[in-house]
Amino acid sequence: MWISIIISFILIMLVFFTYYRVSKAKWYASEHHNYDLAKLSKILSNFSKLFSYNGEQLPYGRAHGFFKSFVSEDRRVDYYGYEPVRSKALEEFKEYGVLLTSDGVLLKKQKHERENGQELFVSFKGIWKVKHYLSNLVIYYYDTSHINFNLKGFVSEENKALNAKNMQQFLQELIDCGYTRDLYKEDNYLEELYSLINKSKPE
Repeated sequence: MWISIIISFILIMLVFFTYYRVSKAKWYASEHHNYDLAKLSKILSNFSKLFSYNGEQLPYGRAHGFFKSFVSEDRRVDYYGYEPVRSKALEEFKEYGVLLTSDGVLLKKQKHERENGQELFVSFKGIWKVKHYLSNLVIYYYDTSHINFNLKGFVSEENKALNAKNMQQFLQELIDCGYTRDLYKEDNYLEELYSLINKSKPE
């Protein structure tokens, strides 16, 4: 009896592993580009509406300061949404929270009492699968395994819209349109899009 149970378990795991590998390979091999810069900007802008600050209301200086705490070098990146969480320490002039950029999502959580501090950069590059369970997100990358984190503490309790389910749906849109794969493969499709924009600018 135990032998049959073990064999069944092994077979189930083999089927699951095979499906996982095949799905991952299909994602990489696809040449699907269902977006242009306008659609990409719309996807990012729609998700940014769940943040406390977005569009013209976004405080660029504060968002840039948050970004620079992650990245030291200067490089071009667009900010779409900012969800700041003020420090619990009155003497600390520092913000935590979530920043949505054209490269990915930056998250910073303060260490407080029994809660550990944490910093995460969820890059869009190479995401091929994403799942959520309650407030947990599991994001699978092509060249690494995955990252698993809980949104609790990164987002203020007042903001119920910026949750794991909505973030999962947003990331799935980026996967489905081909953007995360193009970033990973450094596909010339993106270069062509940007070159068209540059050519259309007046000299």
